[in-house]
Amino acid sequence: MFGISFSEIILILVISLIIFGPEQLPVIARKAGKVIASIRGMTTNIRSQIYETTGLQQFSNLKTEFQQQIDQIKSQFLIQSPEVETDYRSHEEAYFQEFIFLYQPEFDFERQPELFDE
Repeated sequence: MFGISFSEIILILVISLIIFGPEQLPVIARKAGKVIASIRGMTTNIRSQIYETTGLQQFSNLKTEFQQQIDQIKSQFLIQSPEVETDYRSHEEAYFQEFIFLYQPEFDFERQPELFDE
């Protein structure tokens, strides 16, 4: 949490207990909690004001529109997918047949490494 380990939190609690004492520690903890809550509220408020004044809402709307267009294009490709896949498979098979035709096992280093030793 915030780059503070558990042992560091315990150390802070022990030091604050020594400095403030057991009577004032709950009061100070409540005040610290209220301050942290008010700071969070202010940052949320400031963030929402910046969001409204800069027009980030428009960018968010543009993002959703682009996402919808991308989804439509993907669906069109999925509809055409069987044709594309058969074309791909035929090209892949032709490439494999060409590879088998051009393959010369006597020059295969992995199968016959002793041929390439100097």
